[in-house]
Amino acid sequence: MTTLLIHDTTRPWTSTDPALDVSVGSRALFGRQITVNRLRYDGGAPAAADFLPGNPIDLTDWEELGLWVRADTPADGTRARPFYLALSYADAQDTPGEEHRWFIPVNAAHGWEQCPIGIGADRRARIVKFRLETVGGIPFAVELYRLRAVREEMLKDVEQALTDALSGMTPPGLTGVPLRAGAAPGDSAVQTAHTPGLAPGNRILLRGSPSGDEEHDVDRVEQDPAGDRTRLTLAASSPVRGTFPAGDSSVSVVVPVAFGTAAALPGAATPRVEVSTTDVREDPDRTGCVAQRDSFRPRGPLTLCTVRPPARAYTADYRITAVGQGAGQQTWVHNEVLTRLAADRPLWINDAPAPVRMLPPPCRDEREGQEPVPVRVHLRVGSHMQTGPREALPWVRRTEVRAGRPDTAGDDEGMAPRP
Repeated sequence: MTTLLIHDTTRPWTSTDPALDVSVGSRALFGRQITVNRLRYDGGAPAAADFLPGNPIDLTDWEELGLWVRADTPADGTRARPFYLALSYADAQDTPGEEHRWFIPVNAAHGWEQCPIGIGADRRARIVKFRLETVGGIPFAVELYRLRAVREEMLKDVEQALTDALSGMTPPGLTGVPLRAGAAPGDSAVQTAHTPGLAPGNRILLRGSPSGDEEHDVDRVEQDPAGDRTRLTLAASSPVRGTFPAGDSSVSVVVPVAFGTAAALPGAATPRVEVSTTDVREDPDRTGCVAQRDSFRPRGPLTLCTVRPPARAYTADYRITAVGQGAGQQTWVHNEVLTRLAADRPLWINDAPAPVRMLPPPCRDEREGQEPVPVRVHLRVGSHMQTGPREALPWVRRTEVRAGRPDTAGDDEGMAPRP
């Protein structure tokens, strides 16, 4: 599921009534510290909290909304546990009376749950407002984490998660090297303090410009120990774009993550991490057998929900190659890969944890004839993919089954589902 982040919950939604307090706090989600919106409602008159995006949001290509929910009171829509919070949005092209509104279920108190909401049948090309609103005047305390739009693309999502997990590496001694001379738009080279570790093929991050950071590939390096300078000539296709004043700007070597093989990545930066897919297959042992039910919404006197088949489980195998300038740097990159993809640290795919484990190398790993010998990690990632469409149905809240004795005078058998 490729996702679009709509609200990151680092800022509070805007409450329309003092009875509904909205604040920002910290909470652990499967061992990871996250920033959440905390909603506390004292009950009574209806209240709401709004989020107005800066520009209308087009979700035409997105099938689902999703967010994490943690609440103090269960809510499944029954008389004993009624719904008390709803999520809605307004589209600039809505017709009079058109509504996009869903109840937020809570299956158990004080535990995190994902709340998916299908929007594939709703207008969603110019969304101008999202709203959280109370239902029934029931007091509650709820925490929400990240509202996202979702589109099903399993392999792309796993690749993005691997990129996120492996990005941000900077080799020791090559972080925050100060510029010795300022750089201006159009410059083809930058000068730093003398740093012997800088080398051709590096990808560098320039920091210190008011217009933002920049990444560049280095074609040539000239060392001047006597003048305490190192001159980095940038790739011809990538001159400096912003203004970087000396003293306030710096250069750091970054380790990019590339999907493919060395042969398919001519001129790739060094150091780098290469990721190649080696196998994808269904994992029936992890596939559930219970239909999924979500997207509860009012429709006149009824409550509708959508039902779809269980998500199908898959495993995706990857070969991850650490490439560095010499054996020492290559070992450092390898160690970073091992640390970031350890089995006790799940891979976060669209804000949901996925299992990972390392595999033994295959019998033939194509190591021959390469210098230096590549250092590889073979990784297996567990993921899921939706394989069936949603079907909207009346939600049956209670089912009675009655059966009479064989000698009963009247027919006392029957089933009575009640929406």
